[in-house]
Amino acid sequence: MNTMKALIKREYLEGWNYYVRLPAILLALTIFFVVLTVMGVGNVQFGDMDIRNIESFGEALTLAQAKESDQLPAAITLGYWAMSALAWGALPFVVFFSLLGTLYEERRDRSILFFKSLPVTDWQEVLAKLVTIVIIVPIGFFAIIMTAHILTAMLLSGVALVQGGPVSVLWPLGTMIGGWVAFGAYYILAILWALPLLAWVLAVSAYANRAPFLFAVLPPIVVMVAEEVFFDSNYFLEWVGLHMGGWQGLVFEVVHGNVDIDGPADILRYLTTGEMFQGFLRSFVQVEFLFGLLVAAGFIYASVRLRQRSL
Repeated sequence: MNTMKALIKREYLEGWNYYVRLPAILLALTIFFVVLTVMGVGNVQFGDMDIRNIESFGEALTLAQAKESDQLPAAITLGYWAMSALAWGALPFVVFFSLLGTLYEERRDRSILFFKSLPVTDWQEVLAKLVTIVIIVPIGFFAIIMTAHILTAMLLSGVALVQGGPVSVLWPLGTMIGGWVAFGAYYILAILWALPLLAWVLAVSAYANRAPFLFAVLPPIVVMVAEEVFFDSNYFLEWVGLHMGGWQGLVFEVVHGNVDIDGPADILRYLTTGEMFQGFLRSFVQVEFLFGLLVAAGFIYASVRLRQRSL
């Protein structure tokens, strides 16, 4: 266990610029422009409210509290998540390219010779890399984003206080915590669905001698085209699409009949209610989901075997 912790720590520190500094910089820039906007440089808008005569952020909050008090906590929470879009948008690219390079780079720069001399098995090395990139890195992103939410609330509270607006509305802790929990559950399910694709990228990283990106992308495309040409079907394309995000249709099947969106509060309620979590649980009994886990296990095993033979 101590060995695995040390390996994960090493992997995380090696990617510090992408795993910590990148989301921190993106969120810092976003917070800067948000604060700049609410201080008067730009426009402030909330729902369908007429904002032409609003002179400050504090006044906008006061008006929103008076006219849309039931929607305001959810709107504020969704606003915090919206300002995190840049960081969340960067995460898939960080995960993909980190997996693509993690086993390839150590062979290219010959650092694998040093790692092979350590009392660490190939299984430990490969699993440490996978766990770091797929689990630890997103947790780090998530922690930075939650910190950004709190920091944004603090800065906006300062602006509202100076401008005479209500500060308490900027701290909807119940909906904020509910959003964090719901998103954490969503990410766990999304990563499990995507695991066969991620494991494929890891296996390519262990196999490719050059141009790993082409090795990762071209073979699936060739298979898709060949299936379409020779069999006039798209099963493989549909399978890839399912694991890239199409699985969400399974969730929507459960809840679509109970959804009546009429404002931010309904959106947040839809994302955090029991119906949505029932949809999550439904995914775990899908044959496609279980088969995907088996495929992922096969690619992870292949990655280990390829690393063992890499010298």
